[in-house]
Amino acid sequence: MNSARSRGLGALGALLLTATLGTEACAGKSSSSQTAHDGGGTPGASGSGSGGGSAAAAGANATPSPSPCSGACPDTAERPSSLPPPKCPQVEPMPTGSCNEVDLECSYGDSPTPACRRLYRCQSEAWTLVSDPTHPCETAVDCPAAPVPGMDCIVSTPKTPCDYGDQLCYCTRAPDDLSVGVPGTWACFGAPMNPACPERLPNIGEGCAPQALACDYAVNGCIAAPDSTVFCRDGAWEQGETLPCASK
Repeated sequence: MNSARSRGLGALGALLLTATLGTEACAGKSSSSQTAHDGGGTPGASGSGSGGGSAAAAGANATPSPSPCSGACPDTAERPSSLPPPKCPQVEPMPTGSCNEVDLECSYGDSPTPACRRLYRCQSEAWTLVSDPTHPCETAVDCPAAPVPGMDCIVSTPKTPCDYGDQLCYCTRAPDDLSVGVPGTWACFGAPMNPACPERLPNIGEGCAPQALACDYAVNGCIAAPDSTVFCRDGAWEQGETLPCASK
């Protein structure tokens, strides 16, 4: 009698274990994205919609990505450089030029903020220029020689940072007020804390490794442009989740 009961309990335990593993295996990138900005998971991607199966696999093995360093990062290790794009053209395409992968997105430019880069999308077998930034992205405006975090400033170029090489500085007053001419204070941030992330924000479509690496290049969506996060999927960077506007 005891032997039969033991076999029954063993079978029940095996069923429970199988159900638990099955639930975890189904957890994809979207299921882990909520904890990412609470410090526990990895942001999901909101870029091109292809590769749903690989997205689930990527999310299940996602690499945690802390926020950027406060000020310049203390690490001196050499960070990885961008790899050649596996699908995007090496050279920036011409608008209306031909393409053959629907919804493929590729960005170009070297500005520290995605708001000042050019983003293309393949639609109806032709490249469409999704974003074409103009002034003030062309030049930095009102950037002091060496801003001090917390020092007073005037917001003249909302969400466009001053570039100091090892860190970017934003002039902002409050999460809900980035109006031109509003007095504010300087906030400065370095590269992502994870040294596996490139020092500078990579372009969408550039090559990357390892799979499921997520990198944040802004602290929150109030200060920086929405597309300041990237996610490595199938060997190419795609747009990560939009950062929420967190209160100071």
